[in-house]
Amino acid sequence: MKYQDHLGKVHLAMKSIQHWFEMWQEEGWAHQEEIPSRDLLCGGDYEEFFEKAKCMLADDEITYPIRGLLKALFPEQYQWMDKSFKRITCAARHVPLPRLPPGPFAGRVTLNNLQTVLHKDSLDELCVVFNTGKYIGGDFLSPDTGIKFKYAPGHTAAFLSQWLWHVVPATMEPEDLFPPGRISRVYTTHRRTIKKMLLDNYKTKLDKRYTLDENIKDRRIKINYPRRHWSKEIAEAKKGKKVKKSA
Repeated sequence: MKYQDHLGKVHLAMKSIQHWFEMWQEEGWAHQEEIPSRDLLCGGDYEEFFEKAKCMLADDEITYPIRGLLKALFPEQYQWMDKSFKRITCAARHVPLPRLPPGPFAGRVTLNNLQTVLHKDSLDELCVVFNTGKYIGGDFLSPDTGIKFKYAPGHTAAFLSQWLWHVVPATMEPEDLFPPGRISRVYTTHRRTIKKMLLDNYKTKLDKRYTLDENIKDRRIKINYPRRHWSKEIAEAKKGKKVKKSA
C-alpha cells in the first residue's frame, strides 16, 4: 500500500494476511482429517512453527477478557466452541506452557493494512475482532442491523459473522511521519471443525501427524498437502510422457 506523508513524500507499507489455525478443514478436501493451517505450519520448518505457536498462545491478556465476553453474550455457542477447543490443543501440545491456553478459539486471523469489503464469514461460528494501529477514523458497519459504531484502536466487536453482513471502511492517514495503517486480529473457529470435535469419535477426525506424542517428541511436523489441480496426467506430461487422459 502507498501513503503520502505531510511533506509530500510517498512511502510503501506492507499488506498481509495470516491464518493461524490449530486445526481446520483444508478447503476443497472435505474427506481429509483436520490439520493445522499452512500459515501456522510454516512449510514444515519446525523451529519457525515453534516460534509462531508460542506467539499465538501468548495472548492471554486478550483471550481471557474475550472468553468472559463470549460467556455473557453467546453462552450456547461458547459451550460448543470451548469443548471443541479443548479436544484440539495442537499447538499447546508442541509448545510447553505453564497452563492450557484459555480458548475457546482454534484460529486467529491477522490482517495487516488489508482492507476488506462488505461480507459474511460463512465458515465461522462467530468471531471476535479488535484492531490496533495509527490512523484517523474507523467505524464498524452492520447493514442488516442498521448499526454503526466507532471502531478505533483497541476497540472490540463480537458477533455472529456467519449471519451478519459487516465491513470496516477504509481509514484516513494521520498527518505525521509515522507509517499509518491498521492491524486487525480476528478470533474464530470454523463451524465444521466444531461439529467434528463434538462427535464421540472426534479423534479420528484429527490428522495424527500433528497430535501423536511420539511425533511431537521427535519434532515431526511434516506437511504433505495434496496439490490442487494436480493429476497423474499433468505429472506424466511434465516428464515428457504421453498418457491417456482419464475421464
